[in-house]
Amino acid sequence: MSNGLAIDTELVNASGSGINTSGTNFQEEVKSFKSHVSTILGIWSGPDADEFAKAADEVGNLLDKASVTVQEVGTHLVKTADAMDATVEENTSRIRGAM
Repeated sequence: MSNGLAIDTELVNASGSGINTSGTNFQEEVKSFKSHVSTILGIWSGPDADEFAKAADEVGNLLDKASVTVQEVGTHLVKTADAMDATVEENTSRIRGAM
């Protein structure tokens, strides 16, 4: 026998929003990283600088993907909480209508 699904949708929604905001803030840090790389490459040239540029570009791309993933997780949690609230409201309405 099941004990049912228990979820604090307000907490899930708030947590999802917070995670999404963290992803946005993380993206701002990624932009800062890329800006610093650009500044460095503006004054550094040669084979070592070329290797640094390749590595920094790869790291920047990975960081971009990570920040998007964090934002997507937050968005998914918010959508889950919203869907749960809508389902509960719909079920409540149907039960009241059946009485």
